[in-house]
Parts: sequence; structure tokens; C-alpha cells
Amino acid sequence: MAKREKLVPGQPIKFRYAGQTESGANLNKAVSEVMDVIEYISGFLYADPQGFVKTYSKPSKQERDFLGSAVHHWVMNNSRQFGDWYIKSAPKVKTFLKRDLELDVKPYKKGGSEFYLEGDHSIGKLPASLSLPVSLRDKLAEDAKAIDGDKGDADFTYAIYAPQGACEVAETFKLIGDFSTWAKFGSRVLSDPMRSYETAPVSRQKFLGELLKEGLSYEPRITQGGLQGAIEARKQNLMKEVYLKLAKDFSPQNALKVMNSDNRFPSPGTGVYVLLPGKIISNQGIEPFALKVEPRLYTEDKIAEIVGVLTTKERDMGSLHFQALEVPQKALKYISDPRKLEVRLS
Repeated sequence: MAKREKLVPGQPIKFRYAGQTESGANLNKAVSEVMDVIEYISGFLYADPQGFVKTYSKPSKQERDFLGSAVHHWVMNNSRQFGDWYIKSAPKVKTFLKRDLELDVKPYKKGGSEFYLEGDHSIGKLPASLSLPVSLRDKLAEDAKAIDGDKGDADFTYAIYAPQGACEVAETFKLIGDFSTWAKFGSRVLSDPMRSYETAPVSRQKFLGELLKEGLSYEPRITQGGLQGAIEARKQNLMKEVYLKLAKDFSPQNALKVMNSDNRFPSPGTGVYVLLPGKIISNQGIEPFALKVEPRLYTEDKIAEIVGVLTTKERDMGSLHFQALEVPQKALKYISDPRKLEVRLS
């Protein structure tokens, strides 16, 4: 078990994943083992049904249930392949499925080529007596050894300790980076019963130093230029604002507040934006583009909303969803020939 010191909400900490807990390792080994064998079973049945029948004739109840769950997994994940195979199967194979494995194979519709299995076929524990190739047994043993040998991460991650009820949570300063959450920080549940974490408090100066280092890590991506460079500069600008807020007030209360705030504000204030289209059907064919808005009156969210409305009218289709990232001064040199939007107030 990794070391776990008593921590205070809002306290700067470092943590590292230190390997799986005993229960986590046991569960992962069991799941990995079962899924590998199920894949083998379905592949064996598909490629050599006669050999499969010969190998698994007269199974025990535990073997029968496991083999049935493997066939069910195949049916659920590739019903068309199973259907084509089942239609062409020899009567002896179909009889084996029904009599020996007690599987009730039924078509979704009369004369159809897709089938389902009636009844419950939940996956259980792998029977020790189930006949498997030596090579597969060796692989299962190696995979289990690798899971047991998981020592975790070598490096620590820096965060603010932010428990939520009985759940121990670390709020990191790593931006998630997804379309709708690009400005949000990630978090890690330290009380995960399947994963062990080593934690230790750190000084405010150490935390701020690591935060500054994280902001500087964006520099190589920024200097690559283009719209992506401008996007990375916007992220770096957010990191800078977080640094300034915490450097000014690193009380536990403010640390928790900052890590859970919308830290896009204050925004760069240039009035030049990169518009990112969301991955929705009505956005197909739209590439990111730069936009200059005059005068600068609105937030990034409002600009995204306005552009969505205008683009919808132009394309005569459902609402388009965008994210607008205002470009910091240092990255304006990467923006050439932006589209222009003039806002007129009546």
C-alpha cells in the first residue's frame, strides 16, 4: 500500500500512481484472462467448428456456462458474422450448440441472417479444467505477471487536494483539452480502491514553480505557428492567469476556488479569435478559422454563439456549435487574413 499522509483541503500536494491494489490487480487479471479466452473460444469455433466440437464435447456445467457466454459475446459483438457462420454450419455443430452448450439460437426475424441467444449468458470465472492451448496458458501467465509487476508512474503530478465527501480528489493543473472542456483542469480520485497512490504535501513555492513549468511547456507548440500555435498560446495564457491568482493569494480557500473556476477570465482582449467547430453532423466540412471582431464587446462564448447563428443562416441548416478562443497578443503574428465581423449597436 502506498504512503498516504493526512491532507488538508486546499493543500498543495504531489502524488503518483504507485501500482494497483491487491483487489485491483486480482480483478484486472481475472478480466484480462477471461477476455483473452473468450476471444480464443469464439475464434476457434469460427475457424474450426468440427475441432471445437471434438475438443469441448461433454463439458462440465461450469465449462458449458463459460463456453456459452463466449458464444454469446461473439453474437453480441458481431451478429452478422455469427449469422453467416451459423447458416453455413453443419447440423452436428448446431446440435452441439443446442444440446451440449444448451444455447437457444434464434433469428431476429424469420428467414433472417442475424441471430440472438435467448436466456442469461453472463460471463463467469474461467474454469480451471477448460482445455486451452499451452501457448495461450503461457500468455495468460505472462499477462498476470505484468499486472502484478505494475510499479506505477515514476514521476509525481502536482495538484490541490480537494476532497469531495468521502472521496479523496486531487485537482491537477493539466488541462483536459477536449472541445467543450479545453479550459478545465483534470482531476484524479486518490481513494480509488483499485489503484494505489503515494501522496505528500508540497510547499506553495514548489507548486507555483511546477505550475510555471507547465505553462512554459506550451512554448514549443506555440512556436510551431498557425492556428494551432494560437490555440496553444490561449491555453498558456490561461495557465498564466491561474499562476497570478494563486501567487497573489494561496490560501486553501482560494486555491480550491481557483482550481474550480472558469479561468478563461480575464481573457486576452485582442478581439481576434480562433473558431473551432464541434464534431457534430452539421459541422462536417467546416475547418477551424480565425475571426477578427470589431469592436471587441463580447466574451468567447458569446462570439461562438453569434458565429453559430450567422453560419446557420448562411448554410440553412441546424445550429452549428463552436468554441471561440481569443488569441493572445504574442500569437497574433500567427494569424493571417482572418475573417472579419463588425458588430453594430443600434
